Amino acid sequence: MMTEAQRTFEFAMNASTIPSRASLTAAFQRLVEPIGGRGFAALFMSGAGHDARIISTVDKLPPGWAGTYLTNDFESDDAVFQSALRRGVRGYWDEHVASISLHRSAERVMGATREFGLRDGYTSRVLLDDGGVAVAMVYGEQLDRSPKARTLLHWGAHIFANRGAALAAWRLKPKRAAVERVRAGPELTEKQLQVLLLRAKGASNKSVAEQLQVTEKTVEAHVNAIMTRLGARNMIDAVRIACELGWVG
Repeated sequence: MMTEAQRTFEFAMNASTIPSRASLTAAFQRLVEPIGGRGFAALFMSGAGHDARIISTVDKLPPGWAGTYLTNDFESDDAVFQSALRRGVRGYWDEHVASISLHRSAERVMGATREFGLRDGYTSRVLLDDGGVAVAMVYGEQLDRSPKARTLLHWGAHIFANRGAALAAWRLKPKRAAVERVRAGPELTEKQLQVLLLRAKGASNKSVAEQLQVTEKTVEAHVNAIMTRLGARNMIDAVRIACELGWVG
């Protein structure tokens, strides 16, 4: 049986020739499974600081989790994600939150995470070779905590995110036909544009509602209208398309 170091080295040597996202996720699964990894994600960011937002992902997550995460605006309340992205902390999830006080919203995110079977994990910020930033995570029921496993997770996440960024690069630009279709249609209303701009800056639906002095349900209605107008799958996709259209700087 190969050691953690040997498996990490093999993954690193083969990464540049992995031809597809499906092949990459399969290879990374083989790497992390022996140390308890059941799934993972690399979240690619645009912007910096409080303006940072997720623009694309390569992942193997439980069915329904991504939709729940985005619909409930967990990104802004996820203490582990924010710890990795903004403070550059890397480590197991309990290490991320050990030195901070969790607000009720953060506890809600962690509770939902456990309900989907993401009970233990390792998250780190990855500085990509192309100058970008990603947040990578591996989850499972109970991950190996040995120094060798920690090293595998650190370097494995770095390699996985960089190869994922290369394979996902074409996804970051909507097809010309889709852009032209949006441009040909009606513009967003003033209120919808305000919601879009605030969401693009990383604000949650609750925060947007407070800033615009409307109910959260009203914001949700605007979000749904924005996604329909742009033909977007979610608000991450909507913000990306809006950037390409020049609606969001």
